[in-house]
Amino acid sequence: MSKYYLIPLTLFLSFIALNSCDHGLAPPSGSETNISGIKGIITYENWPADSLYDLRLVIFKSYPPDNIIEDVLYGRAIVYPGLGDPGLPTYIDTTGFLVELNSGTYEYVVVAQQYGENLNTDWRAVGEYDTLAGDGLPTAITVDTGRMLEEINIHVDFNHLPPQPF
Repeated sequence: MSKYYLIPLTLFLSFIALNSCDHGLAPPSGSETNISGIKGIITYENWPADSLYDLRLVIFKSYPPDNIIEDVLYGRAIVYPGLGDPGLPTYIDTTGFLVELNSGTYEYVVVAQQYGENLNTDWRAVGEYDTLAGDGLPTAITVDTGRMLEEINIHVDFNHLPPQPF
């Protein structure tokens, strides 16, 4: 093959390669808007000196929860971070979260503290999503397909706990 054929062949192959490549493994443009779920910030004050075994964000479909263990096991409640993962960070001022959820209504978004060694019974609500302070009830959220609800912010004051539904 003569060197005069290599230049057009190289140019042709380069043209094909450049026009056939997109962004590789990058997510498709606009994919962030296709995620359904909630996003917010948890703020903390008055951390306990002891009795903090675990801390989780739990999103229940019903309020009050019927049976917490069954709700978690059968998907009627979503636990964040997921079971088997380390819990929420502790002894800090704030932490952000983003939880993917199926579309639907969730009646109770709560930060739950495990305060004793018994994983099945030693839990209490330490903060809940509530836009109407003083009514004693959490605020329900409705997640639409492909929409991220933002500013689902929760304040946790370990000295002033919300009403305990469980």
